Amino acid sequence: FEDPALGAELRARHTFWQQTDFMGFDLTPALPFAEEQQLKEMVLDIVEPEELLIAPEDAPGHGLDLVSPTDPEVWRKIEFQVEFPSREKDALIDGICGWWDAIFSGDCMGEKPPVLSTAPGAPPTVWAQCRFLLNKPLPVAATDKLTAWCELRTHKQRESYSLKMEVVNETTKRVARVGPVELSNVYARHFAKPNSFPVVDADGVAADGGTGGGRRAPLGL
Repeated sequence: FEDPALGAELRARHTFWQQTDFMGFDLTPALPFAEEQQLKEMVLDIVEPEELLIAPEDAPGHGLDLVSPTDPEVWRKIEFQVEFPSREKDALIDGICGWWDAIFSGDCMGEKPPVLSTAPGAPPTVWAQCRFLLNKPLPVAATDKLTAWCELRTHKQRESYSLKMEVVNETTKRVARVGPVELSNVYARHFAKPNSFPVVDADGVAADGGTGGGRRAPLGL
């Protein structure tokens, strides 16, 4: 996604540490640490499909089998790579948007198993989308080949995962990175601004037509 306003908003949270005379103390030496800590936060937000450079239904994803593996070592490190489709325009990418879909498959579920999707544009749930800011904006042309490598490692103290990503413009060889981000360290941005929760009908479609009806991409980035 492109969202320079988000970066500016997050940087504005550090104005306290820009003071050179806070009761006689110069706080600016702590500013780099505050900015570094900010990049380790996962930003939870309500993201509309039109805010993304790729439609949610076209987003690449990685599937996880949550039933079969019995060895706990399988979950200590999860690593995968995805390739993004071409975009409609050139862009300066500020970050990656992530979400998850739960596919309830099995012999009793039929040919089209039900899907619980938290994608932008899907019927609303209690879950928001995740935004991961790059350490620097990444310029890409609409047809540039763009890939992302993602690694999740268990964090024993937090009982969660630490996430790292590397986003590569394979055409220009420019690279931008995410993290490490502690997934339990959350900035709930959607709670910090007013968001009217849409009214949905019996089929889960938003009454205003603005937040329902999107197709789903498993664990899209």
